[in-house]
Amino acid sequence: MPKSLGISGRWQGVACNKRKHPSIAASFAARCSSRQLGRRKRGNVKQDEIVRIVEQGGQFLEEALNKYWPTNGNNEIAERNVTLALARAFAADDFYLYAEAHRKKDTKLRLDLLALNFQSSVQVAIEAKRLYNSDGAEGMLEDVNRILNFELAKAGGVANPLSHKYGVVIALTRNKNYVDWFCNETAKDPKGKIWRKFWKKKALKNASWGAIHLQTWQEAGKEFQQNLVYCVFRVP
Repeated sequence: MPKSLGISGRWQGVACNKRKHPSIAASFAARCSSRQLGRRKRGNVKQDEIVRIVEQGGQFLEEALNKYWPTNGNNEIAERNVTLALARAFAADDFYLYAEAHRKKDTKLRLDLLALNFQSSVQVAIEAKRLYNSDGAEGMLEDVNRILNFELAKAGGVANPLSHKYGVVIALTRNKNYVDWFCNETAKDPKGKIWRKFWKKKALKNASWGAIHLQTWQEAGKEFQQNLVYCVFRVP
């Protein structure tokens, strides 16, 4: 469990068009500006709303971890803690939540979390990871493809296909280089060829990228940080 928690203050990722959140101080905006792959059209209100909900989920997780650390020693928490926090945030915005949702006509491919708002006709497919190295980044890119190929299992309870579909890939990381990459569009690609593949992914051209700081603590004379990095994108 982290000792001597020294929380350095909450900051949240900023969406691709550098929209400003009232709660973010200018100094934090400088530390974590948006990462942009191409230019997202202004006025994409629904995507901005998904980003807002994801960031709210990050705040819920931060609050929970400040109360209790659910693993022994300095071990990483399970990604299910991320999906639980996101579920809480999406539920507060009138989404119905489904864990391990099957894809249409497929019992092997499942989503970590599926959020559906029938009133607004919005579908959000969510995959969570722990990002230690380039293998984790490879897993996140595979999750993007998983989300792009996802279809609702059946039409039961859904009169018509939902009109607005989004994907969220999100990961826990302690690596500051990864946080910088998700936050700063001028950051150098970390080691590994996988990062260039994100740039080439057409579906991510107008995605929103960002990071959410969860905790900072000292242990054995070293500083550790726990962060969430995320990408929110429109599913064609």
